[in-house]
Amino acid sequence: MWLRMKLCIGSILPDGAAPGAHPGIGARQPWLVAFRAGVAVIQVVDELDPSTLTALLKDSEVTNGANVVSVERRPVGTGQVASCWELTLGIEGRTELAAVVAKVPSGDPVSLATATAQHLYEREVSFYQLLAPLVVVRTPRCHHASFDEATGGFLLLLESMAPSAEA
Repeated sequence: MWLRMKLCIGSILPDGAAPGAHPGIGARQPWLVAFRAGVAVIQVVDELDPSTLTALLKDSEVTNGANVVSVERRPVGTGQVASCWELTLGIEGRTELAAVVAKVPSGDPVSLATATAQHLYEREVSFYQLLAPLVVVRTPRCHHASFDEATGGFLLLLESMAPSAEA
């Protein structure tokens, strides 16, 4: 079933086109390159320090190549199968703060086992890699997406949709 879904996702692109080259997706997607390059995933949000975030966001409009000099973490959401955090970032040379949402594997063993058994992290990364730019529904912009097949871990850095809140 999962293999079939991956093949269907791949078939929405023109023959021979790489996802980043498709005109509906756009050429500037550094997270897609990171996914393919097998960038190490973050297992806990505390690993997202300023130097790591600088490296992960260097090609995004969040930093425009500037260094992240500070990070504050605040949990968001209910964390049913992943741990979600709003990261408030201090950017070198700017007075205003930037914000992104980080999604990392759940710290709860039952939630983690459920996500792993159902390939939820892999599916979500694949959604942002291939489908999000093509759907009509407003989705958060993805600044980084990585998935580690060996551990089942993942990292998403998404546009903060604040002041949106859960209903």
